[in-house]
Amino acid sequence: MEQSGIRVVPVSYLDTDEEILEILGQVNGVYMPGDSHKAIVNLRYQHAFSTILNYVKAQNSNEKDYFPIFMMGKSSQVFITQVGKSPNILKPMHNWSNRNTNINVL
Repeated sequence: MEQSGIRVVPVSYLDTDEEILEILGQVNGVYMPGDSHKAIVNLRYQHAFSTILNYVKAQNSNEKDYFPIFMMGKSSQVFITQVGKSPNILKPMHNWSNRNTNINVL
């Protein structure tokens, strides 16, 4: 898919780790959509996300060129679960889907 001179290559979370890594080796960055709260609790999605995250981390620690990862919406919540220090702090947010809530930030 071509958008404004940018070639978009879809990666399915249903692909094997090898297929995901092969695709990542052919692109220069990755965009992680976060459109669905189901991604937060889907173990297969979380595994694919972890595969991508490990690839990005390895590329950015070993290569001269920066390999960006762009996260939108709920994909950032999956990121937090992948790198969070304490799993007891994070809670599933599927009950908060499409709701407003107050957050106090210090």
